[in-house]
Amino acid sequence: MVEGESGLELGAGDGVVDGRNLVAEVEALGLGVGWGEEAAGSTAEVGSAGQVGLGGRVVAAEGEDAGFGGDGAEDGFGFDRVLGRERDGVLEVEVRGHKDILSGVLIFFSFSGWPEMARRLLCLIGEPYFGASSLESPAHENSMKGSKMIEAQPVRPQHGSRFQCVGSKCEDTCCHGWGVVVDRGIYEQYQGFTDGSLRAITTQYVTINPAPASDALYARIELTETHNCPFLEADKLCAVQKKQGPELLSATCSVFPRVLNKVEEELEVSLYLSCPEAARKVLLNPDLLGGDVATDSGGYRTDQFSRLPRVGGTGIHKPYGYLAEVRGFIITLIQDRSYPLWQRVALLGSLCERLEEITTPEQDAMVAELVRDYRQVLAEGRLRGLMEGWPKQTSVQLNTVLRLVDERVRAGGTGERFLECFRDFLAGIGYTQESTLGNDVQRYIEAREQYFEPFFAERPHILENYLLNYVFRTLFPFGREASAHYTPQTVFGEFVLLAGQFVMVRGLLIGMAGWYKEEFNEADVVKLVQSFSKAVEHSPPLLHEISESIRARGLRSVAGIAALVR
Repeated sequence: MVEGESGLELGAGDGVVDGRNLVAEVEALGLGVGWGEEAAGSTAEVGSAGQVGLGGRVVAAEGEDAGFGGDGAEDGFGFDRVLGRERDGVLEVEVRGHKDILSGVLIFFSFSGWPEMARRLLCLIGEPYFGASSLESPAHENSMKGSKMIEAQPVRPQHGSRFQCVGSKCEDTCCHGWGVVVDRGIYEQYQGFTDGSLRAITTQYVTINPAPASDALYARIELTETHNCPFLEADKLCAVQKKQGPELLSATCSVFPRVLNKVEEELEVSLYLSCPEAARKVLLNPDLLGGDVATDSGGYRTDQFSRLPRVGGTGIHKPYGYLAEVRGFIITLIQDRSYPLWQRVALLGSLCERLEEITTPEQDAMVAELVRDYRQVLAEGRLRGLMEGWPKQTSVQLNTVLRLVDERVRAGGTGERFLECFRDFLAGIGYTQESTLGNDVQRYIEAREQYFEPFFAERPHILENYLLNYVFRTLFPFGREASAHYTPQTVFGEFVLLAGQFVMVRGLLIGMAGWYKEEFNEADVVKLVQSFSKAVEHSPPLLHEISESIRARGLRSVAGIAALVR
């Protein structure tokens, strides 16, 4: 073989890989590999993903293309200046100056449901492409500096600081259904109550947690037989706040529904949507991240907050130092309305899958370039065709929503507001014990197309804001330490958790839209999101069940999640 004859171009710079080894790796995964003129059109069936080809074709001169994808360069990624030669019985292939192309290839494999293929390619070509010589080169250093200058400007939530409780005017209460933890300082002040009724309630309902509880989780307020906080009075206000002032509220009661996270020594305030007023302020704001810097409403404690987990603290490596770059792209992605929302969710999953491949501190420097590559993919629309080709699986979607919600309802303690929404959902798809899944699916499709989609086409900010607030609240995709609702997850595990809740919210809204038809309105959306959030997102065991259910159904992949949100 001589220069310019043929080859599969997956090297970079002066790096060279054994082409035959690469072919063996590709074929082991069921992908077809072609050589020569016909290679660009070579195809192979891979599970349910359809026909996919991987091949290089004759390249006679610099500037001609070799295809990567089912139809060569038209639907895949193009390469030029292929060098192929045989030396001592080893077929060597390389391409010069195409880091962008290689990153695109890895994104393509990961996004197409073949993360294992992406990992194998990284192993095969990792040293010449991502090795020390590459990362330490002046050109790469300048690229990284430029990327960080562009991406590192932090985007912080403003909406949480503006929140003000509406008190007795609220249609729900945060004092029902939840036990409340009390820090040691407040517990000791409760012991000094002189008011007879407050002292009696404290004696009966405020108890010390078993050791070794921290000072922040020192005690708890038990609920009454009606599952209310014992300090809740008939006017739906707190007896402690009315009689002793807000200074004696526990941190939980003082802060809720705000969520306090400290990021790079800056306190960020987002919101739990389990409060009706918070849900309204987040979901219905068409410019959630815009406007002037918020004026803090004040009146709440700021001495307890969450952070990103400590490096090594969870046993799961994540590139925590690159939160600004990753978050910046995620916000751009969620707000990019040139893509339908389900495709934005799928691209988010693909990014998380790639981030999960970064398993050591030495690899963290790859994040800025990875984010830059995804920005380029987003801007150029490289993966639109692939996503549009994924089949709709409405029956899988509806069945999953029904099972997930039914499991939550059967667990009890959801509250009447959520049960009302669930009943509206069932009525909207005509579900009965006698109805068939086929009939339910047809009515679900009609509800989605006739009522849900037109409603949200006029209000695209609502579901975008749900996702944006989630990103800030949970420090997505890395998670938050020192939160009672946080269980360590991998980066892709964090995505599955986000997506699972979004699937349930979206599915329930479709059924409700089908029930109310033209009368479906923003108040219905707020009611569903708020009651769902209250029923689900404060319970780590329930969140774990959602993730496990998605895994058990074989949907824990980018394509699987896309099927649930399309």
